[in-house]
Amino acid sequence: MSSDQQSEVIFLSSGWWWKTASKVLLVTNTCLLVAVSVFDVDTINMLISLGVLQIGMYAWRDKSSITFPVQIRWLYLALLLLGVILEINFVYNALLILNLIDIVFSYTLLARLAALFPWNRSVPLSLEVFYAAFFSKTDTECILRVIADAGLAKMRTAERQSAF
Repeated sequence: MSSDQQSEVIFLSSGWWWKTASKVLLVTNTCLLVAVSVFDVDTINMLISLGVLQIGMYAWRDKSSITFPVQIRWLYLALLLLGVILEINFVYNALLILNLIDIVFSYTLLARLAALFPWNRSVPLSLEVFYAAFFSKTDTECILRVIADAGLAKMRTAERQSAF
């Protein structure tokens, strides 16, 4: 598959369109928060609605509301609601920065954070697992496997050292 065909597949996926729509709304919301006295448009409600729709779409696609992609959307929605409930505009700015990092570097910090949750790990939390989660060069789909491999490698090393 050529790179042109691969980029076509990425742009045609429903996940890409959901992520793009939420990023556009987040940028709009953040810009409007800066100029709130000029505009009286509340995009945060649209952003929260889009988050709920994303959760529903991914839960329907995966036939479960607790799969890893759905957990990432729950985390994102929880941060949006935290910003609304506590009226902390910093949350929107942080989400905007996280989204920009995701766009530019294909590095999804929320996915790497969610991978460290106890129910997503098959190995104990260690420095190696933490390092693998945040500093490995992998995409979102592979992060669970990467931290499991790092944890298993640490456990094997510990077993070898205790055998001597």
